[in-house]
Amino acid sequence: MKDSVELCQRFGRARQNDSSAIVMKQRQDRPVAMLEKVKSRQDEIIKQFDPTKVQINHDANKRAQNDRERNAAKLLSKMDEIDKKPVAILNIYVSKTKALLTNNISKKQGLFHHGMVYESDLRQEIAMASGSSKKEAKKLCALRLLKNIKESNAYCI
Repeated sequence: MKDSVELCQRFGRARQNDSSAIVMKQRQDRPVAMLEKVKSRQDEIIKQFDPTKVQINHDANKRAQNDRERNAAKLLSKMDEIDKKPVAILNIYVSKTKALLTNNISKKQGLFHHGMVYESDLRQEIAMASGSSKKEAKKLCALRLLKNIKESNAYCI
């Protein structure tokens, strides 16, 4: 076993009351006793962890988000591709920027109305569109949202 994680995984496979794990050979530089000590230290750290005491560095989060959006902006440079498959490109953009995308769809007077909200640590962009089908409304809405994101130039801070 190379580390305490592998030790936990091996012993975890033998977790029933009447089972056991046998180490046939151990590495001289990493004996099982040493790995068990590391594991118990890790378990103690986990027990003592208090998520309410974690300090969030908002400036660092904004810088990281700015970097993600600047890198993902390359997707927005080819408008001909965006026009063909805006939903797919928006999904990739959202994934690369680690932002939140919410969708809302409704039907009124025979038309589908689609709304999207893109939210990141830097900004919020909103778009709405209508179409005769859900697919058309979603495509038009994604296209508008991508254009809003591109025009806002928030990724060029």
